[in-house]
Amino acid sequence: MSRRKIDKLQSMKPLFYENRPKEMYIQLKNQTEPKVNSKVLKAALIRRGSEAIRRMFKLKECEPYFNILYMKGYIGDEDHERLKIQKKLQELELTQLAMEAESFKKGWAQTFFPVCQETTMNEALRRRIKSIDDRKDQHSKQWSVTDI
Repeated sequence: MSRRKIDKLQSMKPLFYENRPKEMYIQLKNQTEPKVNSKVLKAALIRRGSEAIRRMFKLKECEPYFNILYMKGYIGDEDHERLKIQKKLQELELTQLAMEAESFKKGWAQTFFPVCQETTMNEALRRRIKSIDDRKDQHSKQWSVTDI
């Protein structure tokens, strides 16, 4: 790959913000004093996997819209290229996660991804319930009758 192309790829803004669960997992894994419990590492790996699956869902959800916008000329080549690069990065992340899961226990990757997917869905449901509760509180304040 040419130096110019590498510089261009590095200068592109990512589609997603930083991946905090991934950073946290790597920090915990590299921590030597005090030694991190394996259950904590597994939980951090599941959080990392959950974030990777959430991002993959978002990419799959948005891809048709990106393609339509690109075909109609509303977004440029750079944005379309960013989508393709992000998809490849997420596929690499999932591969790394499978290897990490296998390093904990042989065959864990088979059950690891369903657990991560369930975690992702539970978090999404939790966010929706919280937003409904927030809206309910907001509307009840707005429509409450004050003393006359």
